[in-house]
Amino acid sequence: MLLLDNTNSLKVTKLDIFRFWKEIGKISICVVCLTLLGYVLYNYYNVNNVVEFIIVIVTYTVIYSFVVYKLCMNLSEREKVQKIFQKIVNVI
Repeated sequence: MLLLDNTNSLKVTKLDIFRFWKEIGKISICVVCLTLLGYVLYNYYNVNNVVEFIIVIVTYTVIYSFVVYKLCMNLSEREKVQKIFQKIVNVI
């Protein structure tokens, strides 16, 4: 299987293909779980107006962002996000 040839891909592209797919799997599990959570919440709560809809969207986005930050991002990605938030805090 040429696509899974870790030795060749590591030499040519400097990409550890097994580690790459492991990370993709970890991210996929988080996204699927969060999607299921969103689906359950969507069916559980009746949203009757725009304000409730916006509250649900903001809440889901905060939960999603936190889970992705903690479980899906590596250290360098987290540091980049922290720098962005630090710049925002400095402006405020």
